[in-house]
Amino acid sequence: MIYYIRFLKPAKLSTQKNRKATIKCMITVTTDLGDAFYPGPVELRASIDGAGQNYFKASKVFYWQRDMRALKLELSVDYGEVNWPARLNVEAVGKLQPRELKADNLPEIVSVRSDDIDIWSDQGEKRVTERYWGTGGQSLSIWEEDAGVALAAYFQNNPEQALRDRLFPQLHDICSQTLRPRVIELGSGCGIVGISLAQRLPNCDLVLTDLPEAMEILEYNISKAKPVKSSSIRAETLNWDEPLPRRLSEDPFNLILVSDCTYNSDSIPTLVVTMSRLMARSPNALIIVSMKVRHSSEDIFFDLMKGAGLGIDDHFAIPLPSNLGLEDGELENVEIYVFKSARPAAP
Repeated sequence: MIYYIRFLKPAKLSTQKNRKATIKCMITVTTDLGDAFYPGPVELRASIDGAGQNYFKASKVFYWQRDMRALKLELSVDYGEVNWPARLNVEAVGKLQPRELKADNLPEIVSVRSDDIDIWSDQGEKRVTERYWGTGGQSLSIWEEDAGVALAAYFQNNPEQALRDRLFPQLHDICSQTLRPRVIELGSGCGIVGISLAQRLPNCDLVLTDLPEAMEILEYNISKAKPVKSSSIRAETLNWDEPLPRRLSEDPFNLILVSDCTYNSDSIPTLVVTMSRLMARSPNALIIVSMKVRHSSEDIFFDLMKGAGLGIDDHFAIPLPSNLGLEDGELENVEIYVFKSARPAAP
């Protein structure tokens, strides 16, 4: 499984008369749902870098011990040597942390980077979870979700590997049906999946959707994204409990993305209804669902999809990093399902 370093609260900064600036924060190392903590000892390196500085001005190693739930970090630097605002970086020492996500190279412990910490303010901004990887080296504000990380990594496969892959030919076929494919993602969250696809899929329009409370981070990440030439990304609010807004129902979509949206079984019926409404306007569309099955209540998703006339066309798994050798070492997968309409499109 993947573990994530998280700031429990925004980092706080204090200054002393001896020109020292001290940054304090509390972190944890936990799973995407926060229901388990990293079970083994690991070294964590905290470091400070300033605006426009591509090297660390201060660095210190801390130790996460077995049975810990939180760890306090405190790091000092000569505030005259830093170009403020600065950022605090925390990473696991000796653990795989690729700058670029790849499906066969997923990290075991994901590092974190704070938002701006200014010497004129007493704490960092509220957007406190940025990651360096996943979007061509760009740092994104992301929410922790294994299924989203795995699918985003899959979309980051190099072009040569993609041509030999089982899913990318299907994407190519579905998108060749029109000069400018349209893609919609449901429950985008931070947008890491849609943004990753936009960096691989040319000449397409992507709409990333979620509830209003997700728009700030989603729009922030879209502003930092670098889609391939002639592709576009935009964010739209979409509530599955309401009818599709006209702007999303007038033109058909070629591809529908869903990632890590089935863990809350209460929302599954409205999710399936929303996909059914989209497929009614886009009967030839492809649906890609990425999920990490956590409990049996998610089985209703497949029953409802079948009842809606949406059948499984393909299925494969992306293995997550294992923690073998630790007490709770488990082998887990993210499951990728491809759905198509089981009902023939009208002529």
